[in-house]
Amino acid sequence: MNPSPDRDLDCAKWMLERVRSAVPEFIEPSPDAWALDIQLMREHDGRSYKQIVDLVSWMVDNRKIKDDFSCAKLASNFNKWASAMNRPKHVPAMAPKEPEPELPPDQIGPSDEYYSELKKAGFDPRKRLAQHEAKHAIVEQKPSAPAHMILRQRSACDNCRKTFDIVCYFKLSGKKLCVGCAITNP
Repeated sequence: MNPSPDRDLDCAKWMLERVRSAVPEFIEPSPDAWALDIQLMREHDGRSYKQIVDLVSWMVDNRKIKDDFSCAKLASNFNKWASAMNRPKHVPAMAPKEPEPELPPDQIGPSDEYYSELKKAGFDPRKRLAQHEAKHAIVEQKPSAPAHMILRQRSACDNCRKTFDIVCYFKLSGKKLCVGCAITNP
């Protein structure tokens, strides 16, 4: 179907009605002038009626039309507005989080079924945890044991307050001393 001046005029009248509905204080120009601008957009810029109508509808729906809107301004800024129309709407990065429901203490952590499946696979996390705690715990010494023990963990000397990787723990006094203070202050 070949576009005609009547179709350009009908498009201009439709655009004027849409703009007037969005901006009541809009000063209505001549529909013939707008029809001429629409004809130029079609013939010179290669726009279709659908592109023009879609863009004007989007501008009205998104309140992009001001009281000084004109068809000539639409033609000169068509690419800018068309790219804005095709841009995805801004979506907030993250919706507000709903608070997680609190579980009763007996439901916190893995279940017994979880541990039994791990045991079947050859791994016992409870046994490993007990080994870890036994390895890192200070063990009560028997009376026949020495009165001190060497701690191989980063700790501060109770005498000089410096931090060392190895300190001596004296059971009778309850003090942790670095090697230098242990030798000078037995």
